Amino acid sequence: MYGLRAHPVDDHGDVAAFFNDIAATYGETHGAADALLAYRVGVLRQLLAPTGGRLLEVGCGAGIHLAALAPDYDSLVAVDVSSAMLERTQATLARAGRQATLTVDQAETLATIESGSVDAVIVVGVYEHLLDKTAALRAIHRVLRPGGALALMTPDARFLWYRIARRAHFGFHRLSTDSLVSADQLARQADGAGLEVQRASTWSFVPAGDMPRFVAPLFAALSRSGRPSLCGGLSIRAIKPVPAP
Repeated sequence: MYGLRAHPVDDHGDVAAFFNDIAATYGETHGAADALLAYRVGVLRQLLAPTGGRLLEVGCGAGIHLAALAPDYDSLVAVDVSSAMLERTQATLARAGRQATLTVDQAETLATIESGSVDAVIVVGVYEHLLDKTAALRAIHRVLRPGGALALMTPDARFLWYRIARRAHFGFHRLSTDSLVSADQLARQADGAGLEVQRASTWSFVPAGDMPRFVAPLFAALSRSGRPSLCGGLSIRAIKPVPAP
């Protein structure tokens, strides 16, 4: 095995320890940071429209997506299993002149978030790390108000690079418990949590920081074809259905 060496994980404490350790140097590893952030925020805005109300980010990391979307919402809240990452989010929001309610919490429970209290949820680059994806989607369903939307962006299990990496025994998981999903799997998981998927699509995601240097430019060019197996990213918009009168 070569490539990334996955950090061993038994429980949420191990996940928190991993992200606490890398928080100080955590940053964009997949290309030109400004351009990629603007691209992802554009995808999120398309998935979330219309905007407004209270926005929750699950697994906020350094808070770059939350800060970018802040002007679209009345209030912000974010959770992360890593206290050090929440400190990064606090600093990012302070530079943007915004405030948010930040708490250490697990995506699988969202115990610090009241039921039906948020209008929109974003999950970006987090789903692949979750220990219990179905539980997390159920928690998101609980905290969304009826009609509220989830915008989720994650790597696509169908991506050609991942299939090649598995056959070549090239490590691309950061945590031993990481798992990728396909569009069909994600749709079934969302449906099982009571969420209604309104849109599923691909987005251009090339994990350059997790690839050999000579491979990344090739896949960056291939991703522009629009073919699902070459795009690398999977996104969905799902809503919490409004109960029938």
